[in-house]
Amino acid sequence: MLRTEISLTEFESGQTVRIVEVSGGCKMRGRLMMMGIREGNQVTIVNQPSRHGPVVISVAGSQFALGNGLASRVLAQLVNE
Repeated sequence: MLRTEISLTEFESGQTVRIVEVSGGCKMRGRLMMMGIREGNQVTIVNQPSRHGPVVISVAGSQFALGNGLASRVLAQLVNE
C-alpha cells in the first residue's frame, strides 16, 4: 500500500499540505492547535531546511518555525492543486 501521509519534515518548500494527524502530549497538541496546526487544516511549507533545521510553515496568514522534532510528529498529505 502506498503511504500518503508523511511528516512535515519530508515535504518541499512551496507545497501545500493538509494535516491528518498530530501525535504527542496534550500540551504539545494544544500549543499546535492554537497556531492553527490541527487535523483537517491546510498549511504551506515556506522553508524546508536541508536536514535538521526548523521547518517554516504558513497557516492562515501567519508563519511559524517548527523544530525538526516537533515537525516530525505532524503527519500530512499533499494537497492536489
